[in-house]
Amino acid sequence: MAALVKWSLILISMIIAANGASYDPLKIQQPSISVVTELNGYIGLSSGDNGDVRVDPGVNGSVFLDGEDLLYIIEMIESQPPVWQTDGPVSGQTPYGYLGEFHAGQKLNIGVSAVDPEGTSISYTLVAGDFPPGVKINQATGSVTGIIPDADATYSFTIRATDTHGKFADNVFKMVVRGYDRCSTSNPCQHEGICTDTMESFKCDCIRPYGGTTCNLACGSNPLGIQASLRYVTDAQITGYNTYSSYYATNARLGGSGWRGEDSTSYVQIDFGNLTDIYRVDMSYSASNYYTSYYFMEYSLDGNYFYNYTDFTGNTIRLRGMTSSGVRSHTLPSVLSTRYVRVYPTDWNKSYRPGFALEMYGCYNY
Repeated sequence: MAALVKWSLILISMIIAANGASYDPLKIQQPSISVVTELNGYIGLSSGDNGDVRVDPGVNGSVFLDGEDLLYIIEMIESQPPVWQTDGPVSGQTPYGYLGEFHAGQKLNIGVSAVDPEGTSISYTLVAGDFPPGVKINQATGSVTGIIPDADATYSFTIRATDTHGKFADNVFKMVVRGYDRCSTSNPCQHEGICTDTMESFKCDCIRPYGGTTCNLACGSNPLGIQASLRYVTDAQITGYNTYSSYYATNARLGGSGWRGEDSTSYVQIDFGNLTDIYRVDMSYSASNYYTSYYFMEYSLDGNYFYNYTDFTGNTIRLRGMTSSGVRSHTLPSVLSTRYVRVYPTDWNKSYRPGFALEMYGCYNY
């Protein structure tokens, strides 16, 4: 057939030449044959009754009209979108392609698959939602790979399968991720503490008088770190009001030189940084004549509104300080849960000024 077309076109060219035409519409550049008109010309193809007009390119060849590949256009028109496989993770019984349930640290390698009715290759892309952190898809193969993170979550995402003609089909997938359960095999919380698994860790809800990250601390004898030998509480967390001379609030650490105030309006404030349970207060004097014989405390959760530490009847509790060398320990009648504490002297040697150094005992809430 191709030979017949070729000889027909040659015959047309010969006829045009015999008629004295100066323009040759036939361009032969093996293995291709082109018919090109002059400016404003056209190519007309018509068949007789019940006849056909056929243009048959060679193997892997095509038919171009004004630079456009007609066969490719026809393929695109007739092309069907990819079809997701139903024998793998995609189920015809659910709107989701359920990939399964996976556990933290598990190595993931699972494939999603679609086929093109025309047999062309497929590319896969994530178009909506998110994979778990550390998980990705291979665009050429549809393999979903990665290491499952430590999380308890359900991830839904949409993957698009696209063929070489640009036709595509979307499918929604679901993946369930389970993190490490650090409370299931052995309870890390001591003294009957209740363990709660969290992202990449755990939390212990401790029963008083215990505290700490694993309820391993006896709060009544656990120093909170004001004293000079520990300094868990930084200088920036200790402030004062109406302080005498250079005896600053940061000197109020037990084992240090001690703080001194001017009068009953003076106080030392301690910011523990977060909610803290206070069980006990230890106090010493600043010097032999600079001591506090009685004091009371105020507390605050936000640093703005302060309240007196009271007994169950609402009366402010006055605590006994230390008037001589040594340390006086005072276990509080009820646990004080707060972030900020102010210590006010109420009685001292009136010929001098109030002074003290202190430590508090309890547990930070983590």
